[in-house]
Amino acid sequence: MNFDRKSIERLISLNDAELSQIIREIAAEAGVDTSGVILGSAELSKLRAFLSLASADDITRLISGLGGNKNV
Repeated sequence: MNFDRKSIERLISLNDAELSQIIREIAAEAGVDTSGVILGSAELSKLRAFLSLASADDITRLISGLGGNKNV
């Protein structure tokens, strides 16, 4: 997946339900097990804050650190 600034801005602008679904899909595609992950409003707010400042490399490192595939 390409994490350019435009796609990140689109993610940030989604409502909570849409963002949660997309994050789960991206994580599953990257091989991350999200079955025990809770994505409530507080978590999504923090995620939006991170995404607003993160580079594509930051996001790739985050996914990799969670056990995902770097090549997503």
